[in-house]
Order: sequence, then structure tokens, then C-alpha cells
Amino acid sequence: MSTTPSKPMRVAVLMRPATGGMRRHLETLLRLRTQERVEPVLFAPEDFATLATSLGVPFVPITLSERPAPILDNRLARRVTERIEGNFDLVHVHGVRGL
Repeated sequence: MSTTPSKPMRVAVLMRPATGGMRRHLETLLRLRTQERVEPVLFAPEDFATLATSLGVPFVPITLSERPAPILDNRLARRVTERIEGNFDLVHVHGVRGL
């Protein structure tokens, strides 16, 4: 007998600036989620807001440059970590700089 969890798994999805295949991959993942079992929240650059809205996924804008910026990246990583720590069951990160 299969049991369904009483509440959905909260997943923080962190996305770096991207176009093309990685962006399509993210869209596919978010479209295929099982709403009753997975509740994603997208942390991504502002240009992902429209995608998140169209899919009904909560969106948290983050500022991440396309090129590595160690000091700024570290500050962002700390802010995002504070926001997700204890609030999500799983963190899914895209790309080396997805945080």
C-alpha cells in the first residue's frame, strides 16, 4: 500500500543566469512537478519572474552576475542560505554558480 505524505516536499530551486538549454530544463522540471507532492520556490535572477508566474511557482529574485564575482557571490550565498535554512526539505541548484 502506497502512502502519500501529508504535506508537500518544499524544494528551493536556485538558478544562475541562463538561457537556452538550462532555462528550458528548468521550465520542464517546474512543469512536471506533482503539485500535491512537491512545492518548489524559485530563487533566480529577475528575468525568471515571468516564467515562475506563468507556472504558478513562488519566486524570490536574486542578483547574480553572469561572471564570477567571489565577494558578491559569497554575500548572496549567505543571504540565500539564511532564507532557505530550516524552510525547505531539499535544495536543487543549477550550475556551478547556482550557489
